[in-house]
Amino acid sequence: MRVMGRTALTLVFIILLGAYLNPPHVQAASVVSHPSPYVDLHSKVIKNGGEIDGVLLAVEVSSNLSKLTLVTPNGSVTLLKVGEVYVPARRVMVDNVVVSELPYNATFLVFYSGFSARYVPPLNFSRGRFVLTSPLSMNVSNDGFYLNITYPRGSLVVTGRNGMDFIFKDSYTTAGNRTFNGSPIKAGLVYCVRCETKTRVKMTGYNIEMKLGSGGYEGHLAGVRWKPIGVVIERGFSFENLTLYDNCTRLIAYTYRVNCTTISSGGYGDVPLVLLGIGVGVLLLLVILRWGEKR
Repeated sequence: MRVMGRTALTLVFIILLGAYLNPPHVQAASVVSHPSPYVDLHSKVIKNGGEIDGVLLAVEVSSNLSKLTLVTPNGSVTLLKVGEVYVPARRVMVDNVVVSELPYNATFLVFYSGFSARYVPPLNFSRGRFVLTSPLSMNVSNDGFYLNITYPRGSLVVTGRNGMDFIFKDSYTTAGNRTFNGSPIKAGLVYCVRCETKTRVKMTGYNIEMKLGSGGYEGHLAGVRWKPIGVVIERGFSFENLTLYDNCTRLIAYTYRVNCTTISSGGYGDVPLVLLGIGVGVLLLLVILRWGEKR
């Protein structure tokens, strides 16, 4: 029994030492740089020469010409007419949109992707809106996700445990089993359980701004018990602006200057807590055995 006791004590020591030497990693907001979004799509009306600071995707302007010319510091780029818009013949990053065939004070609509976005999904452009030509899917890791959309129309799904369907129509929106009447103007979804605000509230849920008559209201739900594994925005979904992050932990830490616990690659961030629990359990078992031996 003494040999068993010494062996158990050695095991407890190793387990507790492992938990001590490998604590959950906590990232201080002060050292977190701005994370890059997975998708970052925008549309806005500008005057000829106006600023966008991004990758130009299309220009919507009233013109009978089959092509236009985009003037950039690195040379001219042809804009080819495709349906309702003019699309650059090659990928081009611009600070200002200057179209040589248009008057200086001409106004038009531009569609663009943010400089730091890591992905641009297949798109069409119609009536001042982006339209997805295939589903936009993103896996959700332990770093969570953040999605912000303006004037959404169509369906999206948060997959996984306690997943939720969202349907945005002109006159109503459904979020799970709830229905909000009115025209959806803006929708925000967030899953970021490893970030805490000053009130220590876990950041999960959705917020939808609705226009109803001459007024409006917000439909929201906080503390949703999601365990998402993915976000899928269905084909045909249309919108004016969409930003999607797959690293909500770092985004919230940077934006709100709060501390966030991140998971190490491989998903073992909770291992130290498990080791601690095992160590305590073995120690209690050893105490019980020793107490029984004395009796």
